[in-house]
Amino acid sequence: MNQKIQKIHHASMKILGDVGIKIHHGEILDLLNDQGIQISNQIARFSEDQIREWLSHTPHQFKLHARNPIHHLTFGGDNYVYAAGYGCPDIIKANGDRRNAQLSDFTKFIKLVQNSNFINLAGGIVVQPSDIPSEISSLAMLYSTMLHSDKCLMGIPGEKKEVQQLMNLTALLMGGMDELKANPAIITLISTLSPLQLDKNALDSILVCAQHNQAMIVSPGPIAGATAPISLAGAIALGNAEAIATIVIAQIITPGVPVIYGLQATALDMQTGYSNVATPAFSLGAKYCAELARFYNLPSRGGGANTDAKNVSTQSGYESMLALLNARQQSINLIVHSAGILDSYLAMSFEQFIVDQEMISMVEYLFKDIEVNDESLSLDIIKEVGHGGQFLNHPDTFKKCRTEPWFPEISIRGSLGEAKQEQKFFEKIEAKLHNEYTRYQKPDIDPEINQQLIEYLQKCGVPSALLTLLNSDGMM
Repeated sequence: MNQKIQKIHHASMKILGDVGIKIHHGEILDLLNDQGIQISNQIARFSEDQIREWLSHTPHQFKLHARNPIHHLTFGGDNYVYAAGYGCPDIIKANGDRRNAQLSDFTKFIKLVQNSNFINLAGGIVVQPSDIPSEISSLAMLYSTMLHSDKCLMGIPGEKKEVQQLMNLTALLMGGMDELKANPAIITLISTLSPLQLDKNALDSILVCAQHNQAMIVSPGPIAGATAPISLAGAIALGNAEAIATIVIAQIITPGVPVIYGLQATALDMQTGYSNVATPAFSLGAKYCAELARFYNLPSRGGGANTDAKNVSTQSGYESMLALLNARQQSINLIVHSAGILDSYLAMSFEQFIVDQEMISMVEYLFKDIEVNDESLSLDIIKEVGHGGQFLNHPDTFKKCRTEPWFPEISIRGSLGEAKQEQKFFEKIEAKLHNEYTRYQKPDIDPEINQQLIEYLQKCGVPSALLTLLNSDGMM
């Protein structure tokens, strides 16, 4: 494996030195030029020595701060974090019907994230609401996340003004801009434009996040056969070059700014023309993402419960489990798209969110492993029961039967009675969803801070009626 990683690394260095990466941002080009990066016709070419120097500033591990300290997160090392689906325009219902996502859907997902024992990171673009103007959607989504969750925040990329507004809003929540810069509290996903480009929005986002010392996930998504060579090795080398160049740019802006290395190499289905995110090749790509992140001694992002399925189905189950299990096996630090995603990142499903959480529970039980000690080996109980006995009515069984070994919440076991498998399965999912919404408790937020958030949002053009609706919890 190490020889393969070395070869990929050297190929990426050749790409960055000989071909370079196109930078659609005059201010960034000037910054790179000032640091001796070769610039010609908007193309930046990096030497391996320059790359090595700037990568040395990137922290190998960092903390993200939540407004509730119990939800602080550490990225890197042996730590791992789950985040829900991201970037989806649509909602797919249990019966397979499809509709545009709305802000109420976004808020419902944030409530599910807040309740979750597994999903650690809240916000971002879980779904893109179609019922509010695009110029205020980022602010509305971030504010809804702040109101309905006290977990760590995921930001939203965009134009310089938009990202700056999100930074200002986060600073109000976290005690001021100086406090925010000293204690990063929001992490933003940065995508490159394959092949070998960074567009203005991505670079604006990098510039603002780095200037405020806020964390970033750098995550190219080369599509083998379309925006990258059809060879998976070539696609990974190209994506790695994009990731490294982007991380170097972030470090040039603010040395030491926290960055996560990501690489989401997908492939074009030559039969349909669609990009697939749930193939064994995708999971292989995640494996190399994890290895390359370790090679550069950086936290990693990859995997998720990815599926190309169009609804909750057998396909959505086996594809999601393959990607999710692989991400944990590869020790990925940040697993985005870990719950709710369907149709190759194009839709979210409340029902799939519940299914994926059950799968995460199974995977976590598997990786937790078993305790092996005098008590768990139960030698005295085995001796007591003896040959041909049974353990069903033993006091130790009564004591532990509600906590061991692992129990599903929606999987079907035992007799079906008159019901059919699929019918009963979806009934259990709906009951679980109802229970989640019923038990949800909105986290406290300081009234004075909330008023400051509201006043700032009003100055940014967010309608008072929308802010009142979000505060009234009328988004169910």
